[in-house]
Amino acid sequence: TRGVLLDQALKDCDAALTISPDAPSLLDSRGRVLLQQGKPQDALASYERALEKSPSQAASLYGRGLARIALG
Repeated sequence: TRGVLLDQALKDCDAALTISPDAPSLLDSRGRVLLQQGKPQDALASYERALEKSPSQAASLYGRGLARIALG
């Protein structure tokens, strides 16, 4: 949440997703990292995937909203 080690955080998310590719919590975490990296389009895609698996996940709904705001 402090914006440090974001490249490593993204690698960790991607590694975890190779084990559990459809885990909503991992997709949400990946979206958060991408948003912090200034990649709202990629973040939005990750949040959308998370919400396909868990449509009522509050963190992903919030993150998706932040990504949409960042995209204008």
